[in-house]
Amino acid sequence: MNQLTRQEAHKHAKAMRKFAAEYRADGLKQWKGEADMIAMILGDAKDYRKIAQLLRLNKIGEASDLAHSMDTSPRETIPDSVWNVMIGEEH
Repeated sequence: MNQLTRQEAHKHAKAMRKFAAEYRADGLKQWKGEADMIAMILGDAKDYRKIAQLLRLNKIGEASDLAHSMDTSPRETIPDSVWNVMIGEEH
């Protein structure tokens, strides 16, 4: 798996953290009062933050493995720029 420079790793981690925060906020607003859906949104957001942490630590393979293990819907919302990094097409 490709390694990123420290600056690249931090850039992609920051983008993923921002995405996780927006996903969480939007989901909580959309599913207000729906406990099961809120629990799912919070779990997905936690996975997104973990992906961000792994990217920051330059553990690209682990980030990719976690992303691939997610359910289809949240997995497909991961930004393309992050996917491109995890599959080695972009830095």
